[in-house]
Amino acid sequence: MQHTITRHLPLITSWIEFQLLKASGRRPIITPRMDFAEEWGHNEGMLTSIELDMHSDIDSQNKELDDVIENDDRDNEDNGTLGILGKCNNNKIPKPQGEPGCPNSGGYSVESELRGWSPDLLENVTRFVKNKANDTLDTMQSYKKQKPADINAICALAKKHYPVVNKYDNYWPIRDMIKLHLKYTLGIYRKQGETFRKAVRNHGTLVN
Repeated sequence: MQHTITRHLPLITSWIEFQLLKASGRRPIITPRMDFAEEWGHNEGMLTSIELDMHSDIDSQNKELDDVIENDDRDNEDNGTLGILGKCNNNKIPKPQGEPGCPNSGGYSVESELRGWSPDLLENVTRFVKNKANDTLDTMQSYKKQKPADINAICALAKKHYPVVNKYDNYWPIRDMIKLHLKYTLGIYRKQGETFRKAVRNHGTLVN
């Protein structure tokens, strides 16, 4: 029987020979994770000092921010407004959201918010506030155009005569009563003019 030998196909790629290399003592860094203390030669004590300095700067900045907020709240309380954070101090009853006298427009009704008061107490406080507003404020101007000191004076008098007012943050029921009264008097004055001004001066109070 005759045997045949076939020739192998010719090589069409380069011959590559792999060799094992001994690994060096230190592996190369191929990721961004680097030990800067080892690379730069810093010791642990130096890094700790830097970290302490960074924390000290952050604490100083936080303290300055707290001081600014505290001063802003104090100034706004003196002017009869809440601070920039709108927070309620001393666990007092906070002012509701929105404007008084506008329960259907995102505001609230002062009478509804003071539903814990008796009808006589609500009537007496309201009358007291209106009388003091007529005596102290310019009833022909809006609430925003009044002097903050005059508003605060009425609140102090109301607190003295009716201690329950002290339960409310920044005496907001008294301020709301003043605001609603001035809104009413200003509207009537725009319709009646000087005649209305003289009526306020002569009678001292108005029923609204």
